[in-house]
Amino acid sequence: MRMFIDPAQIYLHLDTVDFRKSINGLIVVVEQPLELSPIMDALLFR
Repeated sequence: MRMFIDPAQIYLHLDTVDFRKSINGLIVVVEQPLELSPIMDALLFR
């Protein structure tokens, strides 16, 4: 897979996530338990 960005870090989220949430609901998943900023230069996968 060719990536067009060069992320500083890649994070994996192992808990289930309800993707019916709006973008604001998914940002809460990143901010609270992972203590990460949603605008940082990294990739988050589930």
